Amino acid sequence: MTGTGTTVAASALQLGQSGQTDSELLSGRTLINSHTGVWSDSDTLTLDGSSTFRNSSGATLNIIPLASRRQVGTRAMLWARP
Repeated sequence: MTGTGTTVAASALQLGQSGQTDSELLSGRTLINSHTGVWSDSDTLTLDGSSTFRNSSGATLNIIPLASRRQVGTRAMLWARP
């Protein structure tokens, strides 16, 4: 998604599909997960420029698999199993 503005995922946000190589690009835009989301194992999420990804209070973002290294723009993030 490109351009200014905000997109709110009000239900069932899906980033990628398990077992497939996918990529999403946010360029100058805000994406808000306000419900339940899934970020699959082979997906790349790139945030460009002033883009923002927000998980609203009370929303969930399930990252599959649970222990994974993720690249968001130039920042790497690591989630570990509880």
